[in-house]
Amino acid sequence: VQLARSVGFCYGVDRAVSEAIKLLKSGKKVYATGEIVHNEKVMNDLKELGLEMIEDTLLSERHEGIAIIRAHGIDPSSEEKLRRVFDEVIDLTCPIVYNVFSLAVDLEQQGNFVVVFGKRNHPEVTALSGRLKSYLIVQPGEDYDWVLKELEGIERVAIVSQTTMSNVDFEGFASFVQTRLGEKATVYNTICKVTIQRESEAERLARISDTVIVIGGRNSSNTKKLVKIVQRLGKKALHVTDLKDLPRGDMGKVALISGTSTPYEQIQKILDYIDNNREVTDNGRENESAR
Repeated sequence: VQLARSVGFCYGVDRAVSEAIKLLKSGKKVYATGEIVHNEKVMNDLKELGLEMIEDTLLSERHEGIAIIRAHGIDPSSEEKLRRVFDEVIDLTCPIVYNVFSLAVDLEQQGNFVVVFGKRNHPEVTALSGRLKSYLIVQPGEDYDWVLKELEGIERVAIVSQTTMSNVDFEGFASFVQTRLGEKATVYNTICKVTIQRESEAERLARISDTVIVIGGRNSSNTKKLVKIVQRLGKKALHVTDLKDLPRGDMGKVALISGTSTPYEQIQKILDYIDNNREVTDNGRENESAR
């Protein structure tokens, strides 16, 4: 089995989860309005420690305790609402994500119309667009001609991306717009470098394997992206969250990679299972969160 060089939490996820655990172990009441990270096991573990999820409809009442802002961030109006009803609000937005928020706001203030490449309902995109006065959100795989029609008459366009989008998809879209708008369009590749590295790893492993096991949450954008990369190269990709998702029988040459919201213990559990059944070759894997 070939193991990816980089697995486990990225810095932003590790920071958010570690801080949430620290707060929960302090005995304080801790609330979140959405999944802190997109991983079912992590969220279940946090809930067992006492994390309480609160619906937006209940944010009109005063609450004792601490509200935490998820790693994906939230829009300013939602944050303001949290600060009105909670004793304390702790922002666990990934610093890389927050930098994209700041960049987009600065670009708009400089007179650019901001185009966001990402998934319309993804919390990071919602948090970003909530900071802008006007914008376009463009999803991968769409017919991009509609974008050109929307941008007619606009003199300065800035293109940014959700941090977990496919680098190939983003560059394809950016090239499409720049080719047609020329100097009117400026591209800012805001995709997280860790996710780009894992894209490269997924491609490399797919080329030397029959099956690539991708470990991560079902609703994790960056995990699903790795699955698509493997499939695009014509290889079998298995998106697994736990041992129960592993098939029985021969999978041929197997490689393993994980999304950035996947805890190392979740990976280790699957590695141990495979190790007990076949030889494992460590390809210099590196646990991101141990850095």
